[in-house]
Amino acid sequence: MASLIARAALFGDPVRTQARVSPDGRYISFLAPQNGVLNVWLAPFANLQAAKPITDDKARGVREHYWAFTAAHVLYVQDAGGDENWRVLSGDVESGAEIDLTPLAGVQAQIVGLSALRPTCSPVASTWLDPQNSSRCWSRFRRTGRRSSRTWRAEWAIRAQKAGERFSMRARRFRMLRASSGRSSIVQGANDPRVKQAEADQIVAAMTEKSLPVTYALCADEGHGFARPQNRLSFYAITEAFLSKYLGGRFEPIGRDFDDSSVSVSAGAQIVPGIAAALAVRRSSGAR
Repeated sequence: MASLIARAALFGDPVRTQARVSPDGRYISFLAPQNGVLNVWLAPFANLQAAKPITDDKARGVREHYWAFTAAHVLYVQDAGGDENWRVLSGDVESGAEIDLTPLAGVQAQIVGLSALRPTCSPVASTWLDPQNSSRCWSRFRRTGRRSSRTWRAEWAIRAQKAGERFSMRARRFRMLRASSGRSSIVQGANDPRVKQAEADQIVAAMTEKSLPVTYALCADEGHGFARPQNRLSFYAITEAFLSKYLGGRFEPIGRDFDDSSVSVSAGAQIVPGIAAALAVRRSSGAR
């Protein structure tokens, strides 16, 4: 019988990914781990062995990056703990100096595009609200090397569901839950701006009230998608063991896959094989 592919090989961080060539052809950039966290690395063209990191993220890692057409700056976006309030940052490839181009609290910013015709500028769409019209937000022009407060003329309308529609959807979920007799494994990011933790808490409470088996795991420093590899491995370890128990088939034991993750299990730790043991021996470097 063939051996299982290691979970870390499938769901851990890549050795290198997202390779890009600078506009002037002098450099190759890529994402790779630095001290266990994905960062942007830079190497002279045709000399990959001389690569060095030019960002120093110590938490969630950089997941996408772009070259400005100045060929002197790398742009990337980052949020805090999965809250999806993305900020656009600019890194100088020579000095390593980093500038936050969208230093606005509670605002999501995204790079709209880059053009060789305007190499020093990048249009950035953001959820910054125009004080004169709170129902709209505006794209912003931001210089790649320094901040600029000029407003771009493109308008970006916010699309939002009505509160009544959200309530109706939630009511349908609970009707389905009350009719259910199944088993569930729920893994939630505490900072998820789309599916709030309160939603998961309510489902777990309702299942517990009905004496339905449910396992509930929470990562305190994640959002809708798990960015930190330690938390991703925890999620897939729980899911794999849960599916094996109820659907059959081989699975890789959880083992030490909770090490250095922020995962906590408030319900059903004894239901899924290996959770309780992994929590008992987990090594923790603290949530990031």
